[in-house]
Amino acid sequence: MEEVARRAGVSIGAVYRFFPSKSALIATLTDLYRGQHEAFGAKVHDPASLTRPAADVIKDYFSGFASLAQNQPGWQGLTRAGYLFGSGVASQWTVRLERWLAAQVPGLDVRRRRNAAITIQALTGWLLLHAAEDADGLDGALQEAQTVLEGYVGQLVQQTSSHRRPG
Repeated sequence: MEEVARRAGVSIGAVYRFFPSKSALIATLTDLYRGQHEAFGAKVHDPASLTRPAADVIKDYFSGFASLAQNQPGWQGLTRAGYLFGSGVASQWTVRLERWLAAQVPGLDVRRRRNAAITIQALTGWLLLHAAEDADGLDGALQEAQTVLEGYVGQLVQQTSSHRRPG
């Protein structure tokens, strides 16, 4: 809490006036950041994303996410500690990813689409945790994450189009 007060340029008493404990401060930041991430995720996976190329949507997600992460004090610490990518967000994200995958990879059956959405979610979470560990290379780590997801979605498209039978 002393470090928070120092960085904010206020007294420790001022910090405790708004946050009675370290847990309260963490809960407030976690709720705020999760809300910002959820709003951003909903915007990136809006109905227009269903008709855009997958690589463009993935690029927008990671570039926007980099901006969020870089402008949120404490993001790396909260992410490393497991606060930001916990329960509650996952189910909404999965539903949006399934809808997006249905448009991007129309040949994917429902069961495989659900598995792919969960896989993308897990990969993204892991890759973002990795990015949080690398304070100096956030942009590079996010670029790697983008490359992995573009390849995965591209592979799904290729697999489903090679399994389609003519007419």
